[in-house]
Amino acid sequence: MIDPFQKNIVLETERLKIFPLTASQLRKYLACDGSLEASLGLEPFPREIEDSLSEVIRDIILPELLTSSYNPLYRTVWIATDKQQAALVASFIFKGPPNRRGEVEVGYGTEPRFRRQGYMTETLSAAMNWAYSRPQIQFVIAETDPANFSSMKVLTNNHFEKIAERDGFWVWRHQKPTRP
Repeated sequence: MIDPFQKNIVLETERLKIFPLTASQLRKYLACDGSLEASLGLEPFPREIEDSLSEVIRDIILPELLTSSYNPLYRTVWIATDKQQAALVASFIFKGPPNRRGEVEVGYGTEPRFRRQGYMTETLSAAMNWAYSRPQIQFVIAETDPANFSSMKVLTNNHFEKIAERDGFWVWRHQKPTRP
């Protein structure tokens, strides 16, 4: 299998560069000590990762990234950096490869100092465009806490529809646009 990280995958928007982290970059991301930012030439803003996400990265994502036969792009954290500010502003993950129905689930977050500036809406839009360029992906799925209005706004801004409630969370779905 060709290492997709050697293809230098970079998604670009007007303000952002978005790319997947390699295993060594993911370790630096997890450390939250400025080493990732230093290695990428970014401003070292203080960053924290919620314990639950840190645990998932350490115990599931990183081991799967190193050993999985799945495409590693579905097994790592992608980061969004502001081109002008040279800062890590947001991140997302695909929660595994697409399932048999062509669904891929995303989880995402914006760094606190960069919230309410449209970064996550822009990041998710670019992630969806990339996902839909894969023929096997027909839907992007996301879950939100019903009290997380900012997350719901990101989803509605990207034209997701609430389709279900599961384990206290709302499930949202976006369907791949049909091409004329």
